[in-house]
Amino acid sequence: MTSPCPSFWVCLLTLAYLLAPAPCGRAADAPVSPNALPEVGWVLELLRLTSGSKILSGQQERIDWFGLDNEVNFDFVRRTTGLTPAVRGFDFMFYTHSAGGRQGQRAAERAIVWAERGGVVQFCVHWFVDTGSPVGNPKFYTNETTFDLRQALIAGTPENTELLRETDLMAEELKKLRDARVPVIWRPFHECSGGWFWWGAKGAEPFKQVYRLMFDRYTRLHGLTNLIWCYNPTETPGALETWYPGDDVVDLIGLDIYPSAGSHPHYADVYRRFRDFTGGRKPVTLTENGAIPDLDALFAAGAAWPSFCTWNGFESDPAQNSPDFLRRVYQDSRTVTLETMPDVYRRRSRPPVITLAPAAAATLAGSTVALAVTAEGGAPLSYQWTKDGALLPDAIGATLPFARIAAADAGAYAVTVRNAQGETRSPAVRLDVSDTTPPIGPRSLANLSTRAHLATHGDTLIVGFVVQGTGAKPLLLRAVGPALAGFGVSNTLPDPRITLVTSAGARVADNDTWSEGADGSALASTFAATGAFALPAGSRDAALLVALPPGAYTALVRSADAVSGGTVLAEIYDAAPGHAVRLVNLSARGSVAPNQALIAGFVVYPPGGSRFLIRAAGPALAEFGVAGALASPQLLLTSSSGVSLGSNAGWSGDPAQSAELARLSTQVGAFAFAAGSRDSALAATLAPAGYTAIVTGAGSARGVALIEVYQLP
Repeated sequence: MTSPCPSFWVCLLTLAYLLAPAPCGRAADAPVSPNALPEVGWVLELLRLTSGSKILSGQQERIDWFGLDNEVNFDFVRRTTGLTPAVRGFDFMFYTHSAGGRQGQRAAERAIVWAERGGVVQFCVHWFVDTGSPVGNPKFYTNETTFDLRQALIAGTPENTELLRETDLMAEELKKLRDARVPVIWRPFHECSGGWFWWGAKGAEPFKQVYRLMFDRYTRLHGLTNLIWCYNPTETPGALETWYPGDDVVDLIGLDIYPSAGSHPHYADVYRRFRDFTGGRKPVTLTENGAIPDLDALFAAGAAWPSFCTWNGFESDPAQNSPDFLRRVYQDSRTVTLETMPDVYRRRSRPPVITLAPAAAATLAGSTVALAVTAEGGAPLSYQWTKDGALLPDAIGATLPFARIAAADAGAYAVTVRNAQGETRSPAVRLDVSDTTPPIGPRSLANLSTRAHLATHGDTLIVGFVVQGTGAKPLLLRAVGPALAGFGVSNTLPDPRITLVTSAGARVADNDTWSEGADGSALASTFAATGAFALPAGSRDAALLVALPPGAYTALVRSADAVSGGTVLAEIYDAAPGHAVRLVNLSARGSVAPNQALIAGFVVYPPGGSRFLIRAAGPALAEFGVAGALASPQLLLTSSSGVSLGSNAGWSGDPAQSAELARLSTQVGAFAFAAGSRDSALAATLAPAGYTAIVTGAGSARGVALIEVYQLP
């Protein structure tokens, strides 16, 4: 098997298709979503380009209620062929289930990881409905529910209420993918003309109305610009035409085929009928299949399906796809796998996008302050700051620092970010300076390090922190896996990825190989300056150097391939402790098991004095929909040398103490613990030094826990 070199794909994607006519001599349609992300067009372009010369391999993942065992199908393909499918099929099945399976399924989050690996994301939904189904047992098959789509299209009916509620619920998940700039092949109401699902049971007209209702709601109300709208009928003659919702709401036509066991037909006649229906303006593909078509016969017959996506379980059924046949398909030079995928999202050739703009600031003369911008795009990025519209010749970094700000520095500042693909300019923001002496600041939290064990299949360590003050706080964030082996830690996470998001969930930055990031050259010196241990050059450890305005942020640490598991260390370092901005709250959420504590270390910087509130939440997490919360978290606070400074196992055991802890929690804005709950907390006055908070479970208990460290006002 031979793999095309990267230049092969770059040339094809940037020149060949753009200069070539669509099949049948007709111009290809633009994406139908208003203001569609460029990535939507790039995926459609890839499908058109691939058609007739190559085929993208695909696999539908196993649909697991809790999102913990979705890899079995992909593991089988990798073990059998040595390769990985390029297209991954996801399903929002349990998101519409009344029992709330979405709380643990994490399909959108795992789809983001898949896209970050370079794969194509495809989504359907087996839509459970309560109305018309047995009480407490929602269904989606026509013969198991009396749900009437015609009634669902009438405002105010119970069916309409349920339809809109669940439509909007899925929109919130799709927004996560939009914010991560992940294009999604979205095939709602799949296999519509078959009649076996409730959305096809009442005929073509109600289906077309509900399809268009969803399109309008998703594009206009929810602003979803990342969807590739896939119309997905059956191959029955006449169905394609009768059920078609319209050119203005369809990007792609998909077919689901399940031929007889032992056969591998190419469906060339069906392909041509689907292609010619729009004169080649809409690409057509195989969105589901049982037996994979025989590639030699497929290409010989001119069945130019650009991709296939084998339904879960069929890849490992020898009656459908024998291991030898599967190897022959995947190892064919015409098959595109994840290993040979082009840079479909054009991450390396994207114009600059500002992910976190500079924030206005008001500070005191003599303070150490910084303005900053965070941007991404094709490297290298360059920066140019202006003040009141005039260029600042020496201000050419992502951060604009003022070591000792003066009244003359007040003004309106903006920054232009450039690369070879273009430029973007931030809005101008005010920096105001009062001519007085800055006070001595309180002690500040300077460092958090959390060690946890991540299971496979998308488990995530969640680290939160709050920045308070004025200006921007330079921070170093790290996710260390392979480098831990040098400290005698076994079973380390081989390839951690760290993603930083705002409190609103907007992505700010991410990295999965520290020395390959935009700040790679500056990171090594920052490690030394902050006292962080060095990372080996070229290691798969991850790191980010960012400067953040006041606000709440979350760092998500997970396996870059969403498959491997292991021990990982998440770290946050204050890279400029003298700035007029400080860290006032640190938190970490992870799993606790026997011999597997959740450990959070933190450092307090001088000057001044302050008290801290430290909490370990377990039962309280259930109120936020966290599945498998630790029933009885036990909290221990120690010095850096291991001396115990306090412990708690049940925050409300002492009435006087619990009243004070409740008051302090309210003071810092922490969510309340229920009276009598087994959550734990303690308050302590801490001198400048390093400390460790350790959360364990009672006996053999295991579950998810949250450590929180608050600096009290």
